[in-house]
Amino acid sequence: DVYRAEFPLMTILQPGVINDEINTLVELAERSGRGYLERWEIMNAYSGCMDGDPGISVILDAYAKGIRNFDIQKAYAVCKQTATGTGAATNRPDNDFYLEHGYVPDQVSWTLDNSYYDWCVGRLAEYLGNNDDAKLFGARARNYRNIYDRQVGFMRAKDRSGRRLAWLGETEFGQGCTESNPLQQTWFVPHDIYGLIDLMGKDRFVATLEDMFETTPNTFGWNSYYNHSNEPVHHVPYLFVYAGQPWLTQKWVRRILEQAYHAEVNGICGNDDVGQMSAWYVMSALGFYPVCPGDNVYVLGSPLFHKAVIQLDPAWHKGKAFT
Repeated sequence: DVYRAEFPLMTILQPGVINDEINTLVELAERSGRGYLERWEIMNAYSGCMDGDPGISVILDAYAKGIRNFDIQKAYAVCKQTATGTGAATNRPDNDFYLEHGYVPDQVSWTLDNSYYDWCVGRLAEYLGNNDDAKLFGARARNYRNIYDRQVGFMRAKDRSGRRLAWLGETEFGQGCTESNPLQQTWFVPHDIYGLIDLMGKDRFVATLEDMFETTPNTFGWNSYYNHSNEPVHHVPYLFVYAGQPWLTQKWVRRILEQAYHAEVNGICGNDDVGQMSAWYVMSALGFYPVCPGDNVYVLGSPLFHKAVIQLDPAWHKGKAFT
């Protein structure tokens, strides 16, 4: 989850750490003999835990921001293999099926993750002038559309035959959603929010978002609606901006800042997950958030301070401070 806000925050605070991390990720892919990016190493072993290819996002976000003291050709090669490999050449499940059919069987989360990370590979390809790859991965970035079910108005997994999984309602956990439900997972199209609005219809998009937040408990603890205690929804409060209603982003970001975090032992509403829960607070308190790491766009929210100054690393930044 740290690709969501913690690594983007560190590109401002400590770019050198991000650069070192990327060198490490690429070297791990090489030394392991696997050639692809792993998701979660713990105690010097790969856990195989969680979904997606967050290393690809981290590499793109850094490169897009000018953090480039690593071998980009090697980095691109491991990103591409991760996204296109099959069998033992990747840790994406059923990637051969995904590459042929445009969705991961029985999976909402993996299908949406693949769409975003394929977009990331495509953007890297653009930077490197690999036009054929950019076109190929740009097309795959739209695969999220393959699992949207207009009948229910949410993302809905398909089995291998193309049939939709049984619909248990948008708030029922599971149904191909990792640590989430269709209501929470449907919004994960960070690279094409305008496309998602077009798919859902603007009125439904806004109304569903509003209802999701209005139904959420005041503590923002574990729940079936806006579940801030788990990271898959962390970008969702900022989506109102894309639909032309920034005041609703401001309203809900400020409410989360004030009610989901406290200066005490149990001061966060969920597992910090290696820093993402805290990084959301830091960036949102400063007043901006990266909905789509890698696109160099920050969405404005509701800053807690009239003025904030970040001292910058002169080895990486031209200016001395970001105010």
